[in-house]
Amino acid sequence: MHYLDRMSGQLDEVKRRIRQQLEVGEGEFVLDVGCGTGDDACGLSPLAGRSGRIIGVDASTTMVQEARRRATGSAPSVAFAVGDAQALPFTAASFDACRAERVLQHLRHPALAVVEMARVTRTGGRVVVCEPDWQTLVVDHPDQALTQRILDFRAGSLQSPWIGRQLARLFRCARLAEISVTPVSVAFNLPETIDSFRLDMTLRQAAQAGVITATDKSHWLAELIETAQTGCFVAAATCFLVRGIKPFGR
Repeated sequence: MHYLDRMSGQLDEVKRRIRQQLEVGEGEFVLDVGCGTGDDACGLSPLAGRSGRIIGVDASTTMVQEARRRATGSAPSVAFAVGDAQALPFTAASFDACRAERVLQHLRHPALAVVEMARVTRTGGRVVVCEPDWQTLVVDHPDQALTQRILDFRAGSLQSPWIGRQLARLFRCARLAEISVTPVSVAFNLPETIDSFRLDMTLRQAAQAGVITATDKSHWLAELIETAQTGCFVAAATCFLVRGIKPFGR
């Protein structure tokens, strides 16, 4: 949970744009898919007002319990439930808007999640999803070939590492309309890069898998730190923010 809190703080601009595109109004019902610790759902509560409702759903019972704890006494119009993004436990057309952020990358069948989000959204409602594309992750390092092997290994450890670039197509397949795509680049300093992308874990797993050697691991990290100490370190990734509207007749 500490990792989620740190990562969330680095994505303020991404979250601001998601709120903007959700266009949550007074009295609306909103679903947050993969709500995690519930902070984003609670943040939407003032927009929906007392007559609205924000529901957060997450596959992790631990996360739902933590979300409920954090929301106690501060967000009366927010509720949380355990559920699978690929089979949402709600009837059709239950929500005015639906959001997901950095969730579909972890799913084996992200297309099902988009279809489900479209299903539970009412006619004219908004579906907004933001996901990274891990082939856009760049890290400045003198050894380009080794760096690419490490980043490719990291991307390959995810269920859907290319989900960012695939979202618009999945929205079309789910028969959403008025689809818009907004790339949002996020830059990181060295401590954020190591922490946010769990590079220490990635290096350890890559060495265990034989993708790199133990010597590669220690030298790569040492050179990364040396590069950062020059004051010219660059690391960045691109998230794709995609919005669609549930069309009439669906």
